[in-house]
Amino acid sequence: MKTKLCKKCDHDLPLSEFASHPTKGLQYICKVCQREVSKDWYARNKARQLQNNYRNTKRYVEAFNAWKKTLSCVVCSESETCCLDFHHVASNKKEFSLAGAVREKGFAATLKELKKCVCLCSNCHRKVHSGVVILDKTYKLIDSSTVRNFLQ
Repeated sequence: MKTKLCKKCDHDLPLSEFASHPTKGLQYICKVCQREVSKDWYARNKARQLQNNYRNTKRYVEAFNAWKKTLSCVVCSESETCCLDFHHVASNKKEFSLAGAVREKGFAATLKELKKCVCLCSNCHRKVHSGVVILDKTYKLIDSSTVRNFLQ
């Protein structure tokens, strides 16, 4: 079994105890030491990190809302953003609801979930769930890749 010396704790550990590094192969300190270093860094920089998180979340929400203004209902073409919902075409593949998802689940997870949806207005969404409107396979799923164009 191959091992590596942790530069922080000086223990000779199996390679599985080291996280991968994007350019150097493996980190120079073990996962346990890295966790301690990260906790210590966060404790010293908590206010700055929280401010960065708030700023980024605000930026993602603004980009998402700007992108949503480009959408319309696939059934009736309603485009007022306050009326638009995202309907999961295959409900068994739904991982989470998209209401507030950018804030709660993060930007990348939200974009992944959007790829399983079609855009419907509130009225058409209710009609789909009640069986009055049937969505056929010709309705195009949302292309969430264009959201990134709205990031500033």
